Amino acid sequence: MAQRNALVNRLTAVETLGATRIIFTDKTGTLTENKMTLDRIATSAGDHKEKDAGNRGDQNDKAREKLDDVETGLLERVLRIAVLCNGATLGGEDDGEETSGDPTEIALLIAGRNHDMGREKLLEEYPEKRVVDFDPNTIMMATFHNHLGQNYLAVKGAPSAVFDVCQFYVDANHQQQTFDDKTRKQWDERVEKLADQGLRMLAVADKTFDCDNSEIGDAEPYEQLQLVGLVGLLDPPRNEVKAAINRCQAAGIRLLMVTGDQTTTGRAIGQAVGIGDDEDAPAMHGKDLPSTDEMTDEYKQRVLKTVVFARVSPEQKLNLVDSYQQRGESVAMTGDGVNDAPAIKKADIGIAMDQRETDAAKQTADMILQDDSFETIA
Repeated sequence: MAQRNALVNRLTAVETLGATRIIFTDKTGTLTENKMTLDRIATSAGDHKEKDAGNRGDQNDKAREKLDDVETGLLERVLRIAVLCNGATLGGEDDGEETSGDPTEIALLIAGRNHDMGREKLLEEYPEKRVVDFDPNTIMMATFHNHLGQNYLAVKGAPSAVFDVCQFYVDANHQQQTFDDKTRKQWDERVEKLADQGLRMLAVADKTFDCDNSEIGDAEPYEQLQLVGLVGLLDPPRNEVKAAINRCQAAGIRLLMVTGDQTTTGRAIGQAVGIGDDEDAPAMHGKDLPSTDEMTDEYKQRVLKTVVFARVSPEQKLNLVDSYQQRGESVAMTGDGVNDAPAIKKADIGIAMDQRETDAAKQTADMILQDDSFETIA
């Protein structure tokens, strides 16, 4: 097993693995390459597709040739927020610093560097005063800065969450407009359209406000915001995944995707790799997933037909595992962090990823994949 990049913590797991009928797998890094690149920026002025966003250099000059000054300004504003509101580190060729952090945030830093908007350079103009780390409950992150004698707040997160705390938006002429229900619907439709192409979508917002520096620590980050735009990141499926999934399905093993992305993105990637390409196998959002005790028999049947579960909480993952175990199924679960440890432990066989898992997940898991590849599970 070790020679096949699978480290087994408990020997009995090998027998369990051979009897597994249900596999809950995460998407990012297991089904996909976990190599994010910025693919799209959407503002009130329109959609802009990046070119060669994964490369460092001046390749993106060509992508800006046909943009007028107003549109360019909006694109730069979106990218500036994405770079400022960021917890990753992008190493340079000469400074000896290593690249570290979430792949999504690293991709945004690379895109910023390509557009001559490196984070260190921006922080000279926008000194950072406070960081509100990403919270899985709010699905957002915020950073406070000083700029030209005023306080500046940059926010990024899941589109639905950011939309909920925006009262304004920036129009094509950089003017602030009311973010009413009609406008919200239009932006929701844009998110769905881009996510349907398999893009991971984030929304960015900002605001400038007056506040004494001593009060920044108590300032509420998620109110009275103005929406600036969207970013769409591409993480292509691994080349070998579809064949591995086909082998599992041919052997009678059912594959279910559990992803932190939104429903449309999960469905699109699932269809690309052979999960959920049947109309009778819909996707489900975590907010629509009740606890096991609250499920009616009809709803249980709906859940059992679903193959893509999006925006699910750690507790909901635990409930999903329990639902299938109650039906007598042998269940495998992969996870990507400490929050997944309960579901990994609950599963008949818990699978951790060596390259990106936390110590808690590794210690809980029955098996650890050294290459983070679904093909190794197969």
